Amino acid sequence: MAESRLGYMLMLENGSSKDLEQVRVELHNDELIVRRDTSRKNTSRPLKNGTASAIQGSPSANSHASKDPIEKERTVVLKRESSGLGISVKGGSENRIPVLISKIYEGQAADKNGQLNIGDIILKVDGKDMRNATHDDVVEALKNGGDCVTLVVKHLKTITPYLRQAAAVGKEETETHSNELESSSNKSPETSSNRSSSSMSETVVEEITIPLDMASLSQYKTGEDTLRDGFEVISKDGKVAVTLFSNQPEDLTVWYKAVKNNIIISARQMIRSLNSTLSEDEQIVFMNWVWERCYQRGQRQTWYRKMLAIKGSEILLFNRAPSSIRDWSRQEFAYSLIEIEHNVCKQDDLLDKRKHCFTIESTQKKKHYFGVDTHADLLDWTTKIVNSVRMTVERVKAKIYPGSWKGTRVKLHLDIEEGLKLYTSDDKTLLWSHKFSQLRGSSDNGITKLTLLLQPETGPVEEMVIDFANIREVMLALLSFYSAKLANIDPAFLKNL
Repeated sequence: MAESRLGYMLMLENGSSKDLEQVRVELHNDELIVRRDTSRKNTSRPLKNGTASAIQGSPSANSHASKDPIEKERTVVLKRESSGLGISVKGGSENRIPVLISKIYEGQAADKNGQLNIGDIILKVDGKDMRNATHDDVVEALKNGGDCVTLVVKHLKTITPYLRQAAAVGKEETETHSNELESSSNKSPETSSNRSSSSMSETVVEEITIPLDMASLSQYKTGEDTLRDGFEVISKDGKVAVTLFSNQPEDLTVWYKAVKNNIIISARQMIRSLNSTLSEDEQIVFMNWVWERCYQRGQRQTWYRKMLAIKGSEILLFNRAPSSIRDWSRQEFAYSLIEIEHNVCKQDDLLDKRKHCFTIESTQKKKHYFGVDTHADLLDWTTKIVNSVRMTVERVKAKIYPGSWKGTRVKLHLDIEEGLKLYTSDDKTLLWSHKFSQLRGSSDNGITKLTLLLQPETGPVEEMVIDFANIREVMLALLSFYSAKLANIDPAFLKNL
């Protein structure tokens, strides 16, 4: 189920690899929206259709993020008038932000009192703690107060521009009005009192919107193996990106998981939509972003964002996410699932500080080295690849490879049901047949010779040496068929990989 979240995080400032600024972040089912107050600092960031150019870089361990100026607690006593208290509030624990004063109506009680400001957090109402209260809890407490309502508040200065922007465009999310909070239909935003350090005309809020449809998410610094205390979200086309941080590790984890969850749900929906137009043999099993390690001399960047997909009986790699039927033919590689070597990298196999890596090697010994964010991501790819190889074998059922045995031209049949059979090429005479369960071992000399150790029904293990021109292709197919057969016999086999 997709999640919705609203809160405040830190984002790398435009053109900086160190400085952070506080931003308002909204997570919706299909998009991530970041709003930043550009009036506090000059910026030349280009905007187009509500999006922003990509931001890259990583903060140092001791970032220069300015702390949010929160004043000391203040106690304010409001005398209720016939029109109410003259304030509007927004926020609440259900939105994971405190309840704040979002509007003060000119000429009404709060405005006359002069001690409240837009952006004040309501901590207590008549002695009742409101720090973890819902929006409705605070509204109810304000409604049920007497002629004089005692508020304990703190001022959150950096929130004010966002509240003012909302007021300026008439988009208060959950503005609260009652007898004491007069309806906005009678009070236009222009009549609200402006008690803050910035006037409304000086406030410019930039909105960065990242569609989550096939967006990527990574905790690593772009192009490097540096793991940072934040995460980067990049749009499908790579044109929009934000890097977000939090002073609270728990909060950062919650945001990371929530964004990841919505991206996964969006990807599943897209895959279902694409599969509705594809034949059964061409169905997309899985596709997601990975990072490929491609060392190029003279370049600092060694990791590149790639789209890896399992489709039909192939595994494909793209430099960008395919969006059309034509795009699916523009792959960087397309390997048969039966004829690849897939390995999860152990500690000694890792090439740098990225911990969760795997390799895919083709019949031509072209090796691709991929990295993902977490162990769960690595396990997910491993399971998807192994299962897809098994399903491909079951769908193909048999493969035939020409070779030579004892000076005779032969064909080796790999059959998921019947095992290994060797026939003469000319008259298709069966020379020998063995089940996969009789295969005791296999090896090759890396050139042409395949050695099979086979256990007959009776007698000792027999050694069969067959020559193939495409020896690696045969070896990988043999491994795929053997693994698929073993997985069908022993379901626990996949769990132990």
